[in-house]
Amino acid sequence: PPREPSLMCRSNNYPIGFYCSWHLPSPTYIPDTFNITVIHDAQEIVCEKEPVPKNRCYIRYPHLFSTKKYKVILTVTNALGSSSTTISFDEFAIVKPDPPENVVAKPISNNARRLLVTWQYPSSWPDPDSFPLKFFLRYRPLIIDQWQHVELSDGTSHIITDAYAGKEYIIQVAAKDNEIGTWSDWSVAVHATPWTEEPKHLTTEAQGADTMVDIPEGHIFSPTDSPLRSVPASTTKSPVLVHQHSLHNHIMGYFRVYQERMEMNLRHLNAQLGTLQKTISNISKRLDHLEGLKENLPPHSKDIKDDPTPPL
Repeated sequence: PPREPSLMCRSNNYPIGFYCSWHLPSPTYIPDTFNITVIHDAQEIVCEKEPVPKNRCYIRYPHLFSTKKYKVILTVTNALGSSSTTISFDEFAIVKPDPPENVVAKPISNNARRLLVTWQYPSSWPDPDSFPLKFFLRYRPLIIDQWQHVELSDGTSHIITDAYAGKEYIIQVAAKDNEIGTWSDWSVAVHATPWTEEPKHLTTEAQGADTMVDIPEGHIFSPTDSPLRSVPASTTKSPVLVHQHSLHNHIMGYFRVYQERMEMNLRHLNAQLGTLQKTISNISKRLDHLEGLKENLPPHSKDIKDDPTPPL
């Protein structure tokens, strides 16, 4: 006979209805027939089969805010026999919205550590005014594996204020009904990089006018070369733009990441040191207490305590 089927029910469009889907843990390679029964308040409810996917049906809520549990029975039958699965649940327990849609992240002009993130309600959520969602945002730079999280009780936008300058971020959003149910899956990930100042052309003042530095073709900078020092004139057709400011921002961004990691490690070590000091202090107090007890023992007790061989 077929193995016990897996069955799951979920409402992604509360308060309209919910769907149930199922599958076999392993294929049987022979035709299977599925029969599903939904019961609420001792009455059977129609589960409308969907053409695609075939292993799914939809149930409309007969009435809302019911305290009665729903019971769903799924039976699979083939030429070798049958097996079934039964689940029961409250109306509120299966509410799980689809992920937020149209998530967009953009840099904010003249703010090197900020990103504006916007999104929309899932299109399957029918009544945002009566059943508002709250949102959970997570983000991290690609160079770090640890996520940062923000829970938002309302609204469909958020400004990240602690981004690393010049670092690409990955961002996702999840949704949940304000009062009931569970969190949705994460949205499709989006990427964004905070605003960085446009690199400026390197210029020198010559006779009161701005002159672009020409770098001859094939010239190799030595350690003594200054970024602002003109090199011998050449016949090169186009000057090379030296992006000194952009390079500085890039280096400082990595330095800030390194510095924040070192500060976090230092705080962790200080906490461990404090715990170790408390442990040493407690051990010292216990040793002092034991020494005091030893001094107060009668002479015979001291001899017995000091002699590891018990008396005959």
